[in-house]
Amino acid sequence: MSLIRIRAADTAKALAEVERRFGEDAMIVSTSRDNGEVEIVITQSAELAQAPLSTEMSQPDAHALPLPSRLVLIGPPGAGVSMLAARLAAYWMRHEPSVNVQLIAPRPDPLAPVSPLVAHARLLGLSIETPNWTTGQPGQIADTNGHRPQIVDLSGLGQDGPFHVAPLLGGASTACWLVLPTGLHRQAQDTILAVYRPLCSALALTRADLCPLTLEDRALPYRFGLPIALVAQGVGLLDACRMQNPTRPMSAQYKQKDNPHVAARLSG
Repeated sequence: MSLIRIRAADTAKALAEVERRFGEDAMIVSTSRDNGEVEIVITQSAELAQAPLSTEMSQPDAHALPLPSRLVLIGPPGAGVSMLAARLAAYWMRHEPSVNVQLIAPRPDPLAPVSPLVAHARLLGLSIETPNWTTGQPGQIADTNGHRPQIVDLSGLGQDGPFHVAPLLGGASTACWLVLPTGLHRQAQDTILAVYRPLCSALALTRADLCPLTLEDRALPYRFGLPIALVAQGVGLLDACRMQNPTRPMSAQYKQKDNPHVAARLSG
């Protein structure tokens, strides 16, 4: 199987070059960022579909956590909500190949910019819905099931995002995670959690490669009663992911000698 590397200044240009040179049959193996450029690795060989995953990823994961049928992601600007949504979709597809993941990224009006999740979805070969949700009116999403789980990225709605959370959490298997970058000052954490804490059931910390978990990050579960569902780091979409159940009692979950305060880790 031959691999071809395409480099460009950004994801949109890299994808345009892939389509221009190889058409829609090219299969994307990975995407990454290096020295300010985006690199996409593709193949036109059908061997990839039959090739086993790497040894690390193909090993059974005793701590793998089935994600809910609807996972709502929300957070302040710059937290990496859209990237995390794509990473979780990649994780879901890798661990549950038969699952058809549905990505949803609402925006406030037809003229608003589309979410970065649109480009990520294309890299993963997934379709994405970008409904227009009018400010002040709860958004509507069709009911889901275990065969088509949903990841809903509310980052495109800005300050109106929290308004839409509650109507999305009516089902038995739904959850909302607050996405935060690591290294936030304690006062910033207090300000953000004052808004989002009543809506969310867990935290997802991002950009740990830029700033390893601080004491303030590690104290979040104790201060606000929200478990840390995962920690994300790196720039790729197809990342190693180890999941544990964030609903376990805190006394058991956050006193592990090998990895305290962390329920899961994504790394690129």
